[in-house]
Amino acid sequence: MKNYQVAFLAMMILAQTTWAYVPGGVNFQGRIIKPTGEPLEASSVVFTLKVMDPTVNDCLLYEETQTLNMSNSDGVFNLVVGQGSRTSNDPGKSVSAVFSNSSTPLTGLTCLGGVTAYTPSAGDIRKIRAVFNDGTQTVTLGSDFEVRSVPYAMYAQSLQGKTPSNFVQTSANITQSNVESVFSHFTELMDIVTGSSNLYMRSGSGAQSLSGTYTFSGGISAPDPTVGSNVATKSYSDSKIAGRDADLTGLADGMVIKWNGAQSKFIVATVSGGGGGSVTAVTAASPLVSSGGASPEISLESGTATSQVLYWNGAAWTKQYLKTSDLKNTLGQAQLPSCTNKQTLSWNSGTDKYD
Repeated sequence: MKNYQVAFLAMMILAQTTWAYVPGGVNFQGRIIKPTGEPLEASSVVFTLKVMDPTVNDCLLYEETQTLNMSNSDGVFNLVVGQGSRTSNDPGKSVSAVFSNSSTPLTGLTCLGGVTAYTPSAGDIRKIRAVFNDGTQTVTLGSDFEVRSVPYAMYAQSLQGKTPSNFVQTSANITQSNVESVFSHFTELMDIVTGSSNLYMRSGSGAQSLSGTYTFSGGISAPDPTVGSNVATKSYSDSKIAGRDADLTGLADGMVIKWNGAQSKFIVATVSGGGGGSVTAVTAASPLVSSGGASPEISLESGTATSQVLYWNGAAWTKQYLKTSDLKNTLGQAQLPSCTNKQTLSWNSGTDKYD
């Protein structure tokens, strides 16, 4: 009995640049010749396509069916693995996962010897097993067909020589939105890296300049100062007062600190003098007088006659009677003029005196 003859025209992986947007698959093409030498041109041919692992375990990774009308086809068929209907035997893996060599185990499989998993390795092939039924009989298309990696594979091992470890991979935190948010502050980030940011202070030694007003809610730790322009901590002390040397040896209650010009430094000193006492004498200058005695008092001098006043004559205080000529207005003029018999006084507000 003669068998069907199958000539495979092409078998290639369809992924290319469209894989990220539309389902990919394996393009499976050939020509079927019946034992009679005629091409298969049945109106309904059911193809069952299986993807098997490369090991002796013969694990079924994928299974689907596709129905073609091969009328007037001259026996030529064109199938894309991944675009058919899954069968009940299919383990439910995606086409990309089936052809991936990412070392991620594929579990829940049907294999020989009771094995249920397959772990791909770099460079692993896949086998395609094809069966068709033209309505008269079911035929297996020869032996399995190997699918190897090609430059435009659905799951490439590298990209222009770069392996997955050479790329930043996305995660829950590393997303396009988060990356754009971070790098929208690229200039500020570079200022921080180079130490030129005026928004933050870098740790470490060395002088740093800050501008503007800064409010700190907590304490600021600082080392002990080494030069006069350094900030000092709360408990820091040294041998300086206002930048000058100070020798505080022997400082105790009741003592004072005084400047010693001969030694060019502040020194400790004791206040001289006894304890309590009393005033026994007070010296007073005219027109003040002191009563003297154990409890002296100071008072004004008494006049020599009734109605005398103390009068400053320009050189000293004297005791005398107040005369009308001593009354002056705001201009220093006599307020009371000299009068003759029976004359009267009249106030002149313009001259601030009597006329």
